[in-house]
Amino acid sequence: MQIILNNVGKRFNREWIFRRCNYEFQSGKTYAITGPNGSGKSTLLQVISGSLIHNEGNIKITNDQLVVTAEQLYVNQKVSDLISNAEMEQSDYRRGGKPNVFFGAQKRYLGMKINVFVFNTIVLVGSAVGLLGLLHWILRRQLEVPRSVK
Repeated sequence: MQIILNNVGKRFNREWIFRRCNYEFQSGKTYAITGPNGSGKSTLLQVISGSLIHNEGNIKITNDQLVVTAEQLYVNQKVSDLISNAEMEQSDYRRGGKPNVFFGAQKRYLGMKINVFVFNTIVLVGSAVGLLGLLHWILRRQLEVPRSVK
């Protein structure tokens, strides 16, 4: 296995954690990443592992002539996290013998086929509108001026 970093950089907001990082890691060898607290060691490892996406450059991971990009690792990690979370929470969602956890392009909801992205977007927007409504109600109650009786 071989991991090749080519001008890799990662920034948070406007500050670069590391930039123009070039290195080649070979399997079977031992490496040490050293530096003071906050120098970006953990961030570099997260970028290499695919847990974080880098902002510039590219990372190539090869294993017996099979090339995998860091972006593919990131997507695979997110899918793995989803599956893991679904497996842990599946027992909480069981109702009527049918699991409410789903994977795939579509989900059946109230007898209609709905695209997963559309379904998740509807849930997100609905939740945001509900929270805004609750916040509006709370603020109106707190800012309500008592009316004097004549």
